[in-house]
Amino acid sequence: MLSTPCLAFMGINVEPGFAEEVFLGLSNVETVLEIHEMHGRFDLILKIRAKNLDQMRGVVVNKIRTLPHIVDIELMTVLKSRKEYSRKDRTSNSLNVSGLPIVSVFPSSKPATNPDNHHATAFVY
Repeated sequence: MLSTPCLAFMGINVEPGFAEEVFLGLSNVETVLEIHEMHGRFDLILKIRAKNLDQMRGVVVNKIRTLPHIVDIELMTVLKSRKEYSRKDRTSNSLNVSGLPIVSVFPSSKPATNPDNHHATAFVY
């Protein structure tokens, strides 16, 4: 059983040119576990864990929505999870807290081709 049972994902759209500033502001919010910059419906996707819905509401209203340059948010509360990676599941130093490879778009990283789509390239540390 997880110690903080309320889990949600949040999609955020930001003013053009301010994704990095918002990213840094969100990095200071303790209950935000992951921040992913996206291309698609949202500019950023967050993974948030709180003790209960009241704490989740407080984080959204008082810490996230008050950050400058946020245009729109959508909170998606998780009803049930089938599998969530933990630290004990990690088998390599190149995995982050979610158990997925750490990926960057910086050219100094080693490129790795996605076997399912030979046109997609990611940079794995």
